[in-house]
Amino acid sequence: DPTKKRKYMVLPALKSGRIYIVDTATDPEAPQLFKSVEPKDIQDKFDIGYLHTTHCLGSGEVMISGMGDKEGNAKGSFLLLDENFELKSTWEDKNQTLPYGYDFWYQPYHNVMVSTEWGEPKEFCKGFNPANVGEKYGSKLHFWNWKERKCI
Repeated sequence: DPTKKRKYMVLPALKSGRIYIVDTATDPEAPQLFKSVEPKDIQDKFDIGYLHTTHCLGSGEVMISGMGDKEGNAKGSFLLLDENFELKSTWEDKNQTLPYGYDFWYQPYHNVMVSTEWGEPKEFCKGFNPANVGEKYGSKLHFWNWKERKCI
């Protein structure tokens, strides 16, 4: 929607799980915290943590990739915030889970999203251990049907 104004920066915090919403338009030389979304609210409602990549969707929603559950176990998921930065839902089909999450890019016009894997948060937060490659780290690209929200 070209009439929408982009005046906020959405900043997920990887370890804490908090999402900071920063007003960058009111005073561009002194951005101000507009709102924060608390990790407990996200974890209690959706069991998603270790948030990473943020994209503004054409619908006005904000989608953020998650890499784990609240305990730091591997769990790929996508959190949706509404236009007011309130928790809305997860994006993916409820019957599908990914073993790992990380980055993503989407192209609705071509009905596709591609997501990548990183690793199990409770492992990579301790520092990289080569012995865990193949066991605690992912190695796949996931291709999604954007309209159906299903990994294909």
